[in-house]
Amino acid sequence: MTVEVTNAQGRRIFVLSDDERAARLADADGDLNPGSMAMWNSLIRLEDQWDLVLDVGANYGEMLAGSTAVPGRRVVAFEPNPVVANLLRRTVSDLPFPVEVVESAVSSSAAAKVSFLSDTVWSGTSHLAAVEGGVVGDRYDVIEVPATTLDESFPDEVGSAFLKIDVEGAEMQVLLGAKRFLADTGRVAVMMEILHMPVQEVWDLRRDYQMALWSYEGEGLVPVDALSADELGLLLHSGEYYRQDAVFFAGRDAADLVTRVRGRLGTTGQRAERRLAELKAAEDERLAAWATAQGASTGHNTELDALTSSLRSSQQDVSTLRAERDQLSLELDVRAAELELLRSELARSASKLKEVSDDSRAMRARVADSEREVRVFKESRAYRWVTAYRTFVKRLGRR
Repeated sequence: MTVEVTNAQGRRIFVLSDDERAARLADADGDLNPGSMAMWNSLIRLEDQWDLVLDVGANYGEMLAGSTAVPGRRVVAFEPNPVVANLLRRTVSDLPFPVEVVESAVSSSAAAKVSFLSDTVWSGTSHLAAVEGGVVGDRYDVIEVPATTLDESFPDEVGSAFLKIDVEGAEMQVLLGAKRFLADTGRVAVMMEILHMPVQEVWDLRRDYQMALWSYEGEGLVPVDALSADELGLLLHSGEYYRQDAVFFAGRDAADLVTRVRGRLGTTGQRAERRLAELKAAEDERLAAWATAQGASTGHNTELDALTSSLRSSQQDVSTLRAERDQLSLELDVRAAELELLRSELARSASKLKEVSDDSRAMRARVADSEREVRVFKESRAYRWVTAYRTFVKRLGRR
């Protein structure tokens, strides 16, 4: 069953529904390897327009569908798996540029039939049976497919060519069958999968062709000027460069392509020197900052000592104030006790005063009563008789 995957450009890629690679391609919106896609489009723009663009091992055609510009004047895609090749034709039929689909393997020699292992689980690992170290197993169907070489397929010279080679371990065979093509073409850029290749094998290619890697940081190609396989291995495993694919430059004017690439980001050696200089500058800056921090620390220590002394003095002042507070609190307690005693005495005096006042009022009342009794007595007949008698007696005495 066939399904469609739509990529970032809104282009349709036709895939098999039971292919795990197709499922991953759908999850990735048609861009399973963004690093490879970035390299592909960067190389497309390296020439105003390539005379010939070859996608060797095109699979469903996602690289072609992901092109941000017309790849070249003539575009040819090779795919030996007949089922996948039919879907590739449907994919490229929708593209805004023509693509020739060749249903054939590409190797070191041409043959009417060669054994091909078609992976029924992950179409991307299908490969020629003759590939050294090739995987076999129940998941592979053995089919017969035709094989050709690039020398045989393109006998005429061209000015410029861009090749993408992803054939699961048969890359060296493709290059062996393209010796004349690579030598006779004016400028050739070969984007090739190297992830599965030993470093020494990549180094052997580096000695035959000028090489470039994709820089993550610079987002561009960087010519490799490594002087040994060990140095190349360090580059490939540094994490600074994309490990899956590399670019090799061939042809009579390969140096022209290298000059264009080098002009933007420099070579790997130059970038390493710049990186080393940046690291040294950063280290110098760190040391200068450290020295400044040390000086500031000395000043801070002096200030800290002064603050510590001030703190101790303040603590002593606080202790003195606390002692004074405690003394005042004690004195206040004494004054409060005295005040309470005075209040008690005042209360007793007030009580006594009230008693005296009550006694005084009672005495005044008795005096008033006595005065009233005297007045009443004076007004009585007995008092008049007594008074008259006293007067009579006084008179008798004068006689």
